[in-house]
Amino acid sequence: MNNNFKNFLKEKKDLLIFLGVLIITFISVITIASIAGNDKDKNVGGGGGNIVVPPGDDEEPTTPEPQPEPKFQLPIKDKYVISREFFDLTADPSVLANAIISNGKTYVESRGISFKREDNKVFDVYNVFPGEVISVSGNAESLEGFTISIKHDNDLTSTYSSLSSVNVSVGDILKDTTKIGVSGTTVKDLDAGIHVHLTLVHKTDYINPKNAIDKEISELASVVK
Repeated sequence: MNNNFKNFLKEKKDLLIFLGVLIITFISVITIASIAGNDKDKNVGGGGGNIVVPPGDDEEPTTPEPQPEPKFQLPIKDKYVISREFFDLTADPSVLANAIISNGKTYVESRGISFKREDNKVFDVYNVFPGEVISVSGNAESLEGFTISIKHDNDLTSTYSSLSSVNVSVGDILKDTTKIGVSGTTVKDLDAGIHVHLTLVHKTDYINPKNAIDKEISELASVVK
C-alpha cells in the first residue's frame, strides 16, 4: 500500500503543488482584505477620527440675525428740565423766546437744547449714540466750558458744551452710552443754570434733539430742521 501511495504522490505532484499555491494565495487575499477593513473602521468610527457629515440638500445655512440700531439716549440720566430750547421759527412763541441765548450784550440763536436737573445740581453727562470722540476743547473757565464732539454713523455729529470737566480723549471709541463729562455753568449762558448744551448735526444741518428722542440714527435725516 505504501508503494501505491508513493506512486500516487508522484503522479499527482504537479496537481498538489498547484492546489497548495492556490490555497496560499486565497488565504493571503482574505488576510489583506481583513486588515484593510479594520483600518477603514478605525478611521470612520471608533479610532477617534472626526466624522464630517455634509449638510443635507434640504438644510439651509444659518445667517446671524441683524443687530438693531441703537436709539437716541438723553445726555442726562436724572430728572431734568430744558433750560434752553432749539431755535425754530415754526415753534410756539413761548418756546421761541427761550431759544435765544443772551449775555446782556449779544443775542444768539440756540442750535441745540440745554438740559439741567430739576434741582439745578451738577450731573454726569452721557453720549447720545455710540461713536468716536473727534474733538475735546476749551476749559471750565472758557466762554462755553469744555466742549466734546463725537462722530457717529450716518454722517451724524453730536456736540456737548458747558461742561465743567471731561472723561474722554480724542480718538476714544464709545461703543455704548458712557459718562463723558460733568455739567457746568458758562458765561455765555448763565440763565441756563448748571447744564449741558447738546447740538446734533447731520452733515451740515442742525437737528432739534427733541425730535431725535427714541429714534435710530438712520431715521434722523428725516427730522432735519
